[in-house]
Amino acid sequence: MKLSPLEVKKQEFKTKMRGYDPQEVRAFLEVVSRDMEDTEREIRELYEKMEEMQKLLDHYKEMEETIKSAMMTAQKAAEDMKENAQREAELIVEKARVQAQEILNEAHNQHREILESLEETKRRLENDISVLERKRRAILEDLYNTLNLHLSLVKEEFEKSKEYLREKEEQDVGPEEEDTGGSELPETGDQ
Repeated sequence: MKLSPLEVKKQEFKTKMRGYDPQEVRAFLEVVSRDMEDTEREIRELYEKMEEMQKLLDHYKEMEETIKSAMMTAQKAAEDMKENAQREAELIVEKARVQAQEILNEAHNQHREILESLEETKRRLENDISVLERKRRAILEDLYNTLNLHLSLVKEEFEKSKEYLREKEEQDVGPEEEDTGGSELPETGDQ
C-alpha cells in the first residue's frame, strides 16, 4: 500500500490505556510526512529538468536538419552555376565545399558536444532519481519497521495489563466479595 504524505499526516491511532503519547506520535507523523513531501517534490523537479533537457536536445536535432537542408541547397546551387559557367562555377563550388565542410565539421562538433553534455546530464538526473527513490524506499521501510515495533510493544503491554488484572481479580476473590455480592470491581493503578 503506497501512502501519500497527507495520509501519513492524517493517520489516527486508537488510544489505549498506557499507550504511546499521542503528541509524540503526531509529531513523528508530521516529520515523516514532511520528508515524504520533500522527496516527492525533488523527484518532480528532476523529471521537469529532464523534460527541459529533452526539449533542448530536440531543438538541436532540428537545427542539425536545417543545416543539412541548407548544405543540400548550397550544393544544388553550385551544380547549377557550374552548368552556366564552368570556370566560375569551379571556383564557387570549391569555395562552397570548403565552407560547407567547415560548417558541417563545426555543426558535428557542436552536436557531439551537446549530445555528450545532455547524456551526462541525463545520467546524473537518472542517478539522482535512483538515489532519491532508494532514500524514499528506506524511509518507508524505516517507518514501517518502527510502526510494527511500536505495535508489538503496545500488544505486549496490553497482554501484561490483562494478565495483571486477571491475577488481581483472582487475589481479590474471597470471603469479602461473597459478603458484598461481588458487585465492585477491584481498583487498578498505573503500573
